[in-house]
Amino acid sequence: MDEIEQLALFRRIAVSGMRGETNVQIPRKMLPALLLMAMADKFDEKWYLEQYPDVALAIKEGDIPSAYVHWANVGVFEGRLPRSVSLDENDYARRHKDVARAVNDGTTDSLTDHFVRIGFLEGREYQLEP
Repeated sequence: MDEIEQLALFRRIAVSGMRGETNVQIPRKMLPALLLMAMADKFDEKWYLEQYPDVALAIKEGDIPSAYVHWANVGVFEGRLPRSVSLDENDYARRHKDVARAVNDGTTDSLTDHFVRIGFLEGREYQLEP
C-alpha cells in the first residue's frame, strides 16, 4: 500500500470514528499493511518459523521475503498466530476435556500446541496466564 492509499485509509477510519461508527470497513488489500504497522514490535519471527516450517521452506526457496510478510499477507487469514501465547493450560484442560485426553493419550503434543494449531481456529474458549 503506497502512502496515498495509507492516508485514504486513515481518513476513512477517522471519518468513521467522528461519525461514532463502531465498525470500519477495511479493504482486504489494505489490511496487510495495517497489520505490519501494528505488529512491528510484537511479531516473533523465530517462533513463527519454528511453528510453521512450510513458511521457512518458502523463504529458503525465495517464494516469500520473510515470515512477517507471510503472516500479514497470508498467515493471518489462515489463522496462524504471529507469536507465542501464554495459554493458561489448566484452564484450557478444564474447558476442553477432549484435548486433555488427547495430550494424555499422546495424540497431541501439548495443550498449547493444540491451541496454536487447531483450537484458536476452532474458536475454543481459552484464557491467558496473568
